[in-house]
Amino acid sequence: GDMAYTIVRPGALASKGGLVDDAALADRGLGVRLGAEDTLFELRPRLAVPRAAVAALCVEALGDARSRGRLVEMVGEEGMLPLEQVGNPW
Repeated sequence: GDMAYTIVRPGALASKGGLVDDAALADRGLGVRLGAEDTLFELRPRLAVPRAAVAALCVEALGDARSRGRLVEMVGEEGMLPLEQVGNPW
């Protein structure tokens, strides 16, 4: 049969010493934006995405059958919500 897959395509990843979790993002008024394939990487300005937020989205995809066959782009952005408040991208 066909292999199930989900592609999470993050923008630049934040360094370890920077914004590393949703709490740190929220404290600075920063969050993430999720979008469909080829919709976010032309936006300016965009910020680095914490590695923890990318990992959390990947884990969420594993447990949600609606994520199969989907591609989600993820970038950091001022004024957006932390990942836990963004809602399900599938």
